[in-house]
Amino acid sequence: MARNELIEKLSEQLNLEVITYLCYTLQATFIRGAQYESVRKMYLSEVMDEVSHAQYLLNQIVILGGKPVLTPDQSAHSKEIKKILKNDGARQSMDVNNYTSLTAHTEKAQLIALKIKMEKQATDDDGHIHEMRRLLSGIC
Repeated sequence: MARNELIEKLSEQLNLEVITYLCYTLQATFIRGAQYESVRKMYLSEVMDEVSHAQYLLNQIVILGGKPVLTPDQSAHSKEIKKILKNDGARQSMDVNNYTSLTAHTEKAQLIALKIKMEKQATDDDGHIHEMRRLLSGIC
């Protein structure tokens, strides 16, 4: 994969991380009720993780000679807890697939530190999926 293509893929993932950060922040703000406090706390705890993913991607895009472009989706999101968790689980699954793909591309480009970080971010997001499923299983 050419460097420009890699930068483009990193930029796409950057936008997904920014969307996730924004969604988690808003969702944590709007979730109400004692029965959903564990869901709210999960979102609050993940916000900084998403910010660190985005910051790392920003830095790598610049290091590789690119210019970060942010165009996050700002469409309305559900306020129903089950739907939120399902949608976010699907979004995290897409992130895992993207990071796995980026891992392969960075390995081909011999960018070993970046490859390892992409694997770590895929692992982090996979953990988020499992936590969302756990929380979802407790909601009737």
